[in-house]
Amino acid sequence: MIDHARSFSLFLVIGLFVTWINNLLESDFISGYLSENLITLLIALVAINTTTLSIILTKLRELKDKNGGNFTQTINDMKESIIEQIFLIIGASITQVLRSSRLIQNSWSASDFISQVVLVAIFSSAIQILYDTANGIFILLNYENKEV
Repeated sequence: MIDHARSFSLFLVIGLFVTWINNLLESDFISGYLSENLITLLIALVAINTTTLSIILTKLRELKDKNGGNFTQTINDMKESIIEQIFLIIGASITQVLRSSRLIQNSWSASDFISQVVLVAIFSSAIQILYDTANGIFILLNYENKEV
């Protein structure tokens, strides 16, 4: 849990930096793009990761049958990554609802900036999960190459 908080804190710092640069350049590209596409992107990434994880699980099953081994922790981590992605979708949805609320916009001047930071952080976190999942494939390929 602490690792997740630490990681998301890093993503918030990334979101803060990217949003600050975006505003410094007077660009609304990232803000507009994430506002329009983030939830769709997150759902697509869940689909990609789920498919990739199923391939990894199939390979782990083959390795277990061939060499033995206990992959319980790995499987639990995979489940956890799917749960994280679902929370990212929920978080992005809540952020988008709050961001589009006139009540919040009128009562809190920093709401747009903060919502941009959160959306960039969510996107960064999703990309990190995608990277971790893809890295799992490379680890398996390296293991198979050493085994041959």
